[in-house]
Amino acid sequence: MADIAPLRNLRAQCLCTRSSLTFAVPISSLPLRTHFCHCSICRHTHGTLCTIHAFISPPAFNPDTFTTYKSSIATRYFCSTCGAHMMDYGEGNWCLATSLVEGDDENLWKFTEHIFLDATGDGGVGGLLDEINGSKLDKWKERDESSGEWMPSPSSSQSTSSSTALQASCYCKGVQFSISRPTPNTHDPAPENLTPTDRNKWFAVFCFCTSCRLASGCAIMPWTFLTTDAITLLDGSPYRPVFGTAKLYESSRGIARTFCGTCGATLAYHTDERPGMVDIAVGLLETKNSLDRGWLEWRTHRLAKEEDAVWHGLKSSLKEGLRKLKD
Repeated sequence: MADIAPLRNLRAQCLCTRSSLTFAVPISSLPLRTHFCHCSICRHTHGTLCTIHAFISPPAFNPDTFTTYKSSIATRYFCSTCGAHMMDYGEGNWCLATSLVEGDDENLWKFTEHIFLDATGDGGVGGLLDEINGSKLDKWKERDESSGEWMPSPSSSQSTSSSTALQASCYCKGVQFSISRPTPNTHDPAPENLTPTDRNKWFAVFCFCTSCRLASGCAIMPWTFLTTDAITLLDGSPYRPVFGTAKLYESSRGIARTFCGTCGATLAYHTDERPGMVDIAVGLLETKNSLDRGWLEWRTHRLAKEEDAVWHGLKSSLKEGLRKLKD
């Protein structure tokens, strides 16, 4: 009788804890190859600038706690209560949101490549992450090496900086709105640490907090901080937290998160501590370049809640990439 390969059992769970899954991995297969996907579908179904996924064996889960959304070749599974994207199924393969796996063992994952970087214009997060834990990440224009290596172009630093309004939407278009460019006085209600030096832009950060990771399904959550009067809904009405297909989840006292109830995209973060302001998921923005530095001023000297990071190699590499962005 052939020897049975020893297995390691792993568990992933969302923010609200209502949705979870378990799966087994042969110990000999560890670390699992893990990729960063930058396609426009992932960005607009998650609200993030990328997803961090690995292929796994069929997981065990309760389908009653999930909502499914079919996009292109994959069916996406997200928590019906808090919106966390946990896995995709397509072409006979299960693809896991690795950021949701319990524990902080970065050695479970071998970060190997960025894919679909052509969809970002400027490279997005892929342009900031060249290596993790000393291992170089491949950068492909589309799905794999057959598409060719992605290289930044001179035009990738350009953006929609001359426009006066910026469109935003989730993938299914159940949530759509426009954002107006700030004026110098727009930022007066904002705390000093959320105010850009260029007051004609909106401030943006990458957040590593546990709640954002578990709500979005991605360890890197990009937010931009807007005043609510800068947002106009598709029907011309002023901003309100729940509109279109948006659903609201109160993650803690005084804090509400919204996501699309149809495609699962993370939409916004509201806190009672900042009335008149709302944090909008950057992955929703319909821009030529993912980082769109003509509209957004990214904080480059530190990440938000970086002390919560479970993958320290990823955190360190992103911080280094942001320092280069500043230069």
